[in-house]
Amino acid sequence: MRSLLKVAVVAGLFISCWGTVDAGGPIDHSKEVQLIRSEFGLCDGSAWSNWNQMYVPDVKEGKLYVYKLNRVKSDQPGGAETIVPVWEEVSSGQGKFSSTCYQLGELYAVDNPAGKIVKSRNGKQFTTVVTFEDQAKPNDLDVDGDGNIYVTMTKEGQVRKVSSDGNVTVFAEGLNTPNGITLSPDLRTLYVSESKTGRIVKIAIGEDGNAGPVADFAKLEAGPNGPQGDGMCVDRAENVYCAGYDSIFVFDADGKAVDRLKMPARPINCTFAGFDGDQLYISTMGGMYMQPMLAYGVHPQKASRGELAERQGNRPSTVIPEDIEAHLDVTYYQTGPRKVLMDIFVPKMPAGPKPCLVLVHGGAWLKGDKKQFRSLAIMLAEKGYVTASIEYRLGFEEKFPAGIQDCFSSVEFLTKHASEYQIDVDRIGAVGGSAGGHLVGLMATGWNEPKLRAPDADMSISVRVKAAVDMAGPLDIASGFVEKESHLGMTSNATNWIGASIDEKPEMYHLADATEKVTSDDPPILFITGSKDNPGRDHHAIEQLKAAGVWTNQILHQDAIHGHWNSHPWIERVVQDIDQFMREQMKIK
Repeated sequence: MRSLLKVAVVAGLFISCWGTVDAGGPIDHSKEVQLIRSEFGLCDGSAWSNWNQMYVPDVKEGKLYVYKLNRVKSDQPGGAETIVPVWEEVSSGQGKFSSTCYQLGELYAVDNPAGKIVKSRNGKQFTTVVTFEDQAKPNDLDVDGDGNIYVTMTKEGQVRKVSSDGNVTVFAEGLNTPNGITLSPDLRTLYVSESKTGRIVKIAIGEDGNAGPVADFAKLEAGPNGPQGDGMCVDRAENVYCAGYDSIFVFDADGKAVDRLKMPARPINCTFAGFDGDQLYISTMGGMYMQPMLAYGVHPQKASRGELAERQGNRPSTVIPEDIEAHLDVTYYQTGPRKVLMDIFVPKMPAGPKPCLVLVHGGAWLKGDKKQFRSLAIMLAEKGYVTASIEYRLGFEEKFPAGIQDCFSSVEFLTKHASEYQIDVDRIGAVGGSAGGHLVGLMATGWNEPKLRAPDADMSISVRVKAAVDMAGPLDIASGFVEKESHLGMTSNATNWIGASIDEKPEMYHLADATEKVTSDDPPILFITGSKDNPGRDHHAIEQLKAAGVWTNQILHQDAIHGHWNSHPWIERVVQDIDQFMREQMKIK
């Protein structure tokens, strides 16, 4: 199953984290695994809904709960915001759900005793997707970005695929008690655990949607009653997590054991969930636990058609128009087994090379996801740009300069694959918001700094963008408010991202500082910000750019707040401003 995560303040009982600790693994062993609720008959496979709640089924009692994370601001001046968790029972008696998955705006669930798969938009009213006519009992499931369901049939030794139109086929067979199941972040590999043998297998998914051969991937350690392989999930780095007899076992994408979390009760399933995607929730025989992580879960895919994709309130539409060709989850860079992905949107007309925009999401360098810019990417593609919304390695996974190296690698990839995606290599620009704005600014001024390129970069390829738009991202890192919050003994977004204070590693703060790298041959930079944000953050960078003779300007959106570029009515204005700027600087008619 796939999902997300984060809780800042949660009440509960803390349990010591036991077991083998592998240095450099994705589990944050400096923090304890925490029991968050024990009052279940038997909780099983949960799913994060990509907002503020996680669905948790109680398979024994036939109930479905929602675990909501509510933000509460202090009424005191300068008071901190806290996260208050709330449990709610949302449905009962609609099925004994052993597994859930949230995808494309809907909750999918396995009703094992009834031999069917159901789905719901709110967790309250469910409709049947499929009932297996041979009375086979489904176990665990995962759902891809097209709505295809993959489900384990333990007794039959099969994985079945239920297509988005309801057609059922046997995807793989000859397995020994298949149980847990999860898809890789790029949706090209299916991982399945076997309960009795402890074997984890992987199955390649072809471009045509058909299965490749079943291949051995990893092996779980056996306990007194066998390995008891159960539920699974993956993180963005394609580390594979599998519930075993007493632990969550973690393997990298090459099948190498990289970490282990020994649990106080037998684990049944696991899922990433929470605001920031860096916590693991584990269903056990003793209740639900949460473990802080040094990894990020895979966000659910956004709906691209139908009512769930249409505009709702101030949330922009994510409908992909017929005249836009989408290439989702494309690997643009790989380091070891880690694949870094982008979503590419190509206008079908006119034919031939088109200007291209790299979109870099925000999130304080520590959180966020490429899907944050889905609507912006589509709207700019409708203006005639090829758009590439990229993920990059965030600070709890890898420290700076990994993230900016990924950004430059995206330009390198798009340049190398220009003919495939109809890109004019002389017209590649970049747009970023918040921390993504900083990274875009660093792309604009740091394009000739070798330390900001990946170790295996093709240095013969220029990664200088034609123009850049920074939406509320600080370009001053070794000075200004970022520097003031990042001294010895302080904890800030920058200290977590760089991995040290400015007193300990001043050279890294200077390397990350875009303003310090300004030269006369840098591309033009447009700053977009809201009047209710912090317009002053751009002033020093604007002064430095003007002094060097680089074109720059700041557009102020009256009464707009931080992040306004992702909501109505502001997103239309943002697209208009970006388009006008890029057309002028790229000389687009």
